[in-house]
Amino acid sequence: VASALTKADVKLVLLLRDPRDIVVSRAKYITRPHAGHRLHRYFTEVLTTDEGRVMACIRGVPAEHSGDGRALGDIDTLIRSFLVWAKRHQTHLCRFEDLVGSQGGGSDPAQLEALKRLVEFLGVGIAQPEVESIARATFSKDSLTFRKGKIGDWRQHFTAEHKAAFLEHAGDLL
Repeated sequence: VASALTKADVKLVLLLRDPRDIVVSRAKYITRPHAGHRLHRYFTEVLTTDEGRVMACIRGVPAEHSGDGRALGDIDTLIRSFLVWAKRHQTHLCRFEDLVGSQGGGSDPAQLEALKRLVEFLGVGIAQPEVESIARATFSKDSLTFRKGKIGDWRQHFTAEHKAAFLEHAGDLL
């Protein structure tokens, strides 16, 4: 895939986020009725607490619990499957924490700078007013995948057991 993308001169954007926030986001997303996720039944009928769902997203879920016979890998496996793309020469790294701006707990100057770097990487000639317009629209509660968009929300959901399990499974990612 990487070879074909390089040959076609495709540029990739890899959005990085604190993996602890990814865990919480994933646990919440799978339980949403409109998501249609293959683990929705397991996460709503078997895992009956948010604590159990968060732990499942840290440790992974065996294949026998999914609707399609595929396991859900642990958070380390998930993150590392994306990080390999960072080594490609046509991949731009963007941090979620920079893109959310002040509405998500970040800063507006960092958001504008991140968008400016992204626009430059993509080679699309967008003027500053347009970049500012994009910045205002980036934090969208209308997105299907949007829940809170807050930096560090994991602190509201992780117990001491979650912290220990995360460090065991993916501590070096931090």
